[in-house]
Amino acid sequence: MTQEIACYGTVWIAPLPGDDGAPPQSRPPPGALHMTSPGLNWGFMRNLFLHTTGKTFREYLNAAMDTRDAEESALRRLEGPSRLSPLTYHLYDCRERFCQAVAALTERRIQEISANWIAAHSRAIQPSPAMEPPAHRLAVLNQIVQLARTAVARGTCVRLRVDYRAKHSGRSPPRSISG
Repeated sequence: MTQEIACYGTVWIAPLPGDDGAPPQSRPPPGALHMTSPGLNWGFMRNLFLHTTGKTFREYLNAAMDTRDAEESALRRLEGPSRLSPLTYHLYDCRERFCQAVAALTERRIQEISANWIAAHSRAIQPSPAMEPPAHRLAVLNQIVQLARTAVARGTCVRLRVDYRAKHSGRSPPRSISG
């Protein structure tokens, strides 16, 4: 029997990666601005960045494959296993490029992105059912934009932790930014 696995993403303000060699914090520290939502994962953040660039998913992949340049990516994976299981997590840094692009979104553009989310991507990309309906996606987008704006203003970055767990029925609303 195959077990379904759901993802839950937490995004928070984190210090810029340093040269001190210390491992990155894998959870938001006490008092850090953060938000959590079901269905929030690397793909959602990547697609948000794609919306800011105007590139299609295929154009983005081709550029990343052609250059093999780590700076081309808006998100850098810091930790996580190569295979998913019901109790794993992946940790990503949202690079300066991501934060600046997302922080620059206007209220109108955020609403356009939310409304046109699926149409802007290849039919081969399956949206996360947890990010439907659009009102949920809009709430998540607004919170990510607010965190990105704060990170840019503070000269810090945004970090994403995606936890994979055995799937439960029902959908939870995104938790508001706290910290």
